[in-house]
Amino acid sequence: MEEDIALHVHLVASSLPVSKSKLEELGEATANTQSLKELKEAIKSGWLETNSQTPESIRVYWDARDKLSELDDIILKGDEMILFHPL
Repeated sequence: MEEDIALHVHLVASSLPVSKSKLEELGEATANTQSLKELKEAIKSGWLETNSQTPESIRVYWDARDKLSELDDIILKGDEMILFHPL
């Protein structure tokens, strides 16, 4: 299972349509955006039990929580990057 996950992460990383320096820039921007920091923490630590317990700034992502991942400080929904908070 871990090998499958590592392979998927490598595939996603290699297919992102941006340069390595741009990925670093986007990762830094994510780290400096409070709502995206909270989203990244929920992805890493696990989501709270209900949407109403989730911080308001990331509730919009509740229905997609099972599709979200983090790769080199970039938040992904499937193989698409989340670059900003939609609100």
